[in-house]
Amino acid sequence: MSRHQKQPPSLEDALAKGFSELKIGEANLPEVTPPAVTEDGQPPPVEQHPIEYNKKYEAVEQREEFVVATPVQTNADPATEERLPHQPSPVLEQASTSIGDEFDVEW
Repeated sequence: MSRHQKQPPSLEDALAKGFSELKIGEANLPEVTPPAVTEDGQPPPVEQHPIEYNKKYEAVEQREEFVVATPVQTNADPATEERLPHQPSPVLEQASTSIGDEFDVEW
């Protein structure tokens, strides 16, 4: 038996299958209630607090104790690590290039 259909699917069949999957959950949707509207057609005002300028906030710790995690133990001691010897970079008397030098650029 071949899994492929003998005929190509029609547009109507494809749309019917897709829309049938969409309609499954429509019966289970809750109804959306519109927000309450006052007599003049505007939503009720939200209670707003006045803006307080120059107000100071202080963070005060209320807990009595806290736990600190133990430090991570490393295998290598930084003092015993092999360090590369410091090689000073050479200081030149003048720059290796100067203004007006020509150079080739390969495109």
